[in-house]
Amino acid sequence: MDKKYISCLVNDKVGVCAISLVLDKRHVRNGGKYPIALRFTIDRKRLYYPLGDKYTEKEFDAICRAKNTGRRSNIKSEKETNFECKMLLEQTFKSYVDIVQDLDKTSKLSLNMIMTRLTGKNEEDSFLLVWEDIINNRSVGTADSYTTAKKSFIKYVGVISGFNVSKSTIEKWIKGMENDGFTKTTIGIYLRACRVVWNECTQRGFLSKKEYPFGKDKSLITIPVGSTRKKEYLNVEQMTELYQVFINKKYPESWRKSYIEKVHFSLGLFLVQYLCNGFNLADAARLRYNDYYYISGKQSFQFMRYKTKDRSENNSEVVIPIIEPLRIILSEIAAPEERGDWYFLLY
Repeated sequence: MDKKYISCLVNDKVGVCAISLVLDKRHVRNGGKYPIALRFTIDRKRLYYPLGDKYTEKEFDAICRAKNTGRRSNIKSEKETNFECKMLLEQTFKSYVDIVQDLDKTSKLSLNMIMTRLTGKNEEDSFLLVWEDIINNRSVGTADSYTTAKKSFIKYVGVISGFNVSKSTIEKWIKGMENDGFTKTTIGIYLRACRVVWNECTQRGFLSKKEYPFGKDKSLITIPVGSTRKKEYLNVEQMTELYQVFINKKYPESWRKSYIEKVHFSLGLFLVQYLCNGFNLADAARLRYNDYYYISGKQSFQFMRYKTKDRSENNSEVVIPIIEPLRIILSEIAAPEERGDWYFLLY
């Protein structure tokens, strides 16, 4: 009767996943040796991840049974060598258990997800596909910016497979952009898009938080901030001058009539933004002749600030009194008054 060998050195369980360190005996190897591997089991399905070393069943059994002899000698016995090997394998096993535990905190465990984390390869998803997915779920302007950032990434890094992306990959991209004269502002915009993609990949469990490349620490990638424009602004006198240009239609006689009409509307809209606490075009485009406008006796209008509507406690509600200068401008550029219709026709 053949001797029964120990087939598993150590095992553990993380969530729904059972993890064991075993000999992968699915295929016969030359010399009777098999690769030592981590075996991940979820719902009776298994994933084997080889660690590199190969042993016969007898050698692996000896490692599994090895104990500390307590001897100290320059000449190590076979038992002492087996015990040291056992300790190293158990440490390796613990490091992989930690990886799966980290993965289990972010999403539901699956063998495909574990393989992605261990190898960076994934037949169904990839870093670039997640990037594309984010683009498809963004507003038009942001989607365009993310698309341009992705094209730049591919230009300097190439089409990466799976999730084989790291800090060095991002640094290679940055170096390429710097060599081609990209401004810090542009590089910062592109890197912020990439950071959003990385965070999404982490959220889905494809990348580890421990590998996160962005931060203010010197060892991490610091996203550059473009030059500030806080000192570039129009003062009250200059805004008043523009208002007089609008009121008196002081435009060059050489301009075509159709062009003057467009400039007049654009200048009026710019002045409206100024008089409406700096609301942006997204707010202007959504402004309607709503109930509030009529309840106030046509003395003010109300809108929800679009940019901060999802992160403001008061839902970003803004009420603007229609003072006389604003009323004059609106009489020139606002759409015909009709309850529920748009205030401005932006086309």
